[in-house]
Amino acid sequence: MENKNEESCETVTLILKAERFEVEKQKLTSKSLYFTALLSANYSECNQTEHIINYDISQISLQDFINWIHSDKIDTSTIYYGIEEFDRLLVLLELSVLFAVDNLIEDVIDRLERHYMSPKYVINIWLISQDLNINVLRDLSLAVCLDRFDELPISSIYELSRENFLKLLGNINIRSTESYLFHVTHEWMNHHCDFTIPMDILRNKEIKVLHSIISCESSDVINSEQFIHCWDGNDFFELTSFKYPKDITDRSIGKNILTGMQIIARGYNLYLCGGEFGIGSGRFNKNVWRYSLISKKWFLETVMPIERRHMVAVFLKNKLMLVGGVGRYRQKLQSIDIYDVHTGLWTSGKKMDSWEFTTVPEHYVFDGKLIIYKYQYIIHQYINTLSNDISDDHITMPRLIIWADIYFPDENVWETKMGFNMNYYHHNQSLPILTLKTLPCYIDINNPDEMILRTITETCNVERCDHVQTIKRLVFENENDSNRTYVLHTKCDAYLSILIFPTCMRVLVCMDSNTSIKINTLHLHNIPIRNPNKFRSLLFSHSPRKFFDLIHPAHLHTTNLNYI
Repeated sequence: MENKNEESCETVTLILKAERFEVEKQKLTSKSLYFTALLSANYSECNQTEHIINYDISQISLQDFINWIHSDKIDTSTIYYGIEEFDRLLVLLELSVLFAVDNLIEDVIDRLERHYMSPKYVINIWLISQDLNINVLRDLSLAVCLDRFDELPISSIYELSRENFLKLLGNINIRSTESYLFHVTHEWMNHHCDFTIPMDILRNKEIKVLHSIISCESSDVINSEQFIHCWDGNDFFELTSFKYPKDITDRSIGKNILTGMQIIARGYNLYLCGGEFGIGSGRFNKNVWRYSLISKKWFLETVMPIERRHMVAVFLKNKLMLVGGVGRYRQKLQSIDIYDVHTGLWTSGKKMDSWEFTTVPEHYVFDGKLIIYKYQYIIHQYINTLSNDISDDHITMPRLIIWADIYFPDENVWETKMGFNMNYYHHNQSLPILTLKTLPCYIDINNPDEMILRTITETCNVERCDHVQTIKRLVFENENDSNRTYVLHTKCDAYLSILIFPTCMRVLVCMDSNTSIKINTLHLHNIPIRNPNKFRSLLFSHSPRKFFDLIHPAHLHTTNLNYI
């Protein structure tokens, strides 16, 4: 026993300049591939108890490294989340690569992702991650550089090499105005006396968006593996899978399953918001969790000001909006909480006074506005003058009332648009509204064994599509005509055209008001789902069913020029 204890407590002395640092040998060799090889029998140093560090590093950085070896925790003094800790973390990252310590690399990335992915630090993170060839950290920092380009320190942008400058300015995912990109490009060229930047890379920035949905194979929606499937306009494919945060799964047991939560996406991140652990239990999830599709990790993003379930959750640019829903004591909420993911601050929006809801209504984002689509059926009786049967004199006919509440974030106001009133012979409240460009698909779950993805497009390559239904766009002046087109204006900059077909399909076409495009034909595609078992959770009411937009991490590096 004494020999084993002596072996386990054997130390190695690392000598940096005049300073000596003692490290437990077993911990050092078990975590560092560099020292595992150096202290193995293959090297003459294997029996030595002292080793000189010949790298140009500071004593405090080596001590940070040794502290992590002993405790598995990053200890960078009592100063947190400031420039001093940031600099020490970058040096610690270099040491973790130098000494081949994979777990330390992951820990440093985790700390940087949680606390330092801001414009002040992110360019430096991006540059060093490229130098060290750490792809996950490179992609995380690049995503922030592109998302918050307008906030990046202008002096740091001007100091970029031509290669790195082109990687940013030529990327299709960069979020900035064309005028600002031109300004920055001209200033960079003047700073470097290099006028070879092609201006074409600043134009035609169109982010590739995937229409995505989350589902699983079990009725135990929370505790099962979740699958993300995406529709890119041509193919419906599985992107990745994940599991919900442990804090959620541990509390969602039996009858107390989390219900009414909402999951939406922004860029390469999923956001899980709200919900109640069992309807009426009063135990709410107030946390907003963020899942990174790049690092494959969950992070506690923030805490909601008010408990909610079955609320509308959308992103307007960089702001998460939580609208209405149900709160404590089953209170119907009209309030709006707005969270800025860039600043980490919550604010309140103007209350939606016109109505309340206990289930999530159809909604979508168009032209920077939130539009909540509502409809109501009323029974209308009219006299049938064509029938000779007295019993048929009075015919009961459902009429459809359609309207929408539109939120204008810049003015912080709501406007109600209504006036759609028509006879409706066939109605099915389970059918969602489809919108061109923003939400063009949904999953038909009427037959659980043969689920179908239904999509709508303006154009279609018929040869590649086995299930195409073409619907002509018909506009009639007569109110009794069954095919109608309605126009819903959103101020003067855009309009939404609602098309209602005899097949009960509701289609909403989003276009700019000054466009000259006329849609003469819409294609409804019925695409069989190959593995319906992975979508069985959609059959249960506590499972989110709505599609949302996200960006494929593989598209992060997409540029306008082939040679970038």
